[in-house]
This record gives sequence, structure tokens and C-alpha cells, in this order.
Amino acid sequence: MVVGVVLDRHGEAYKVDVGSAATASLPILGFEGASKKNRPMLKRGDLVYARVVIANKDMDPELLCYSSRNKSDGFGPLTDGYMLKCSIRLANLLLQKECYIFQRLSGHFPFDVAIGHNGRVHIKTTKISQTIIVAQAILNSEYLSKTQQDKMVAMLTASIEE
Repeated sequence: MVVGVVLDRHGEAYKVDVGSAATASLPILGFEGASKKNRPMLKRGDLVYARVVIANKDMDPELLCYSSRNKSDGFGPLTDGYMLKCSIRLANLLLQKECYIFQRLSGHFPFDVAIGHNGRVHIKTTKISQTIIVAQAILNSEYLSKTQQDKMVAMLTASIEE
């Protein structure tokens, strides 16, 4: 799973930057239920959450925006949010089922995140101040203990709860 930035459209595929040396290819029909008449119209700069289906040293990576069950399962275009870059280590910590920082933040306000193994995180909230809080909490949490994370979340969320 990666978060990518659409660079261009070439024929029947989009070129997507996934933060590697080579640009990835995302077929126009690589979305759930896509057909020649019914497909997402992505433009330069749009974000997509996709899974990597082919990745080897001799070819460009290929992406798809549906799961192995042919369902979207959260994959596809990402809209109305903010993307940040973090370390691969932090992305893997965030992808754990019991991610402590997300448990702490979810008690204060709702938010959605799409985390890529490439170190890109897309955050979507209802208010800009909440987006800033989630982004700061994610970036600051990498080397903090659970106690330190509790204090950080309390400090960050205090301003919006007043």
C-alpha cells in the first residue's frame, strides 16, 4: 500500500510518484468498477491510495486501486486532506493494529488516515486545526514513550477543547 501523487496521464495509464527512483504506472481501469465510460478523472497533483502489484528492478512499479477481492477497500483517490511525509519506520509503526497515538487522538475528534509503506500519510479531518494536531502528533510520536505521547496529545488537544 502506498500513497502516490499523480504526475501525468499517458495513454491508458497514469504516471504516479510513489517516492521511489521510478514512477509507478496506474492503469485507468485500475479502479473498482472502472470502465471506459466510468472511471475516475484524475489530474496532476491528485493523491491516490493504491497497492503495488508489480515491483522489480527491471520494470516500473504497477499500482491498482482495488484489493485482491476486486473491492475498493479504502483504495482510490484521496480528496480533501493533507499529506505528510514521515520515515518508513514511523509508517510501519502507524500501520500496526493497535497504534497508540491513534487510540489517544480518536477520543478527541474523528479523523481518517491513509498510511503508505512509502512513508506518506494522508490525513482527513473536519477542521484544519484538527488536521494540524493529527499531523504534529504523528510526526512527534516516533520516539516518544506512551506516557510522553499522552502528555503530547493532552497539550495539543487542549487548545481545541477550550
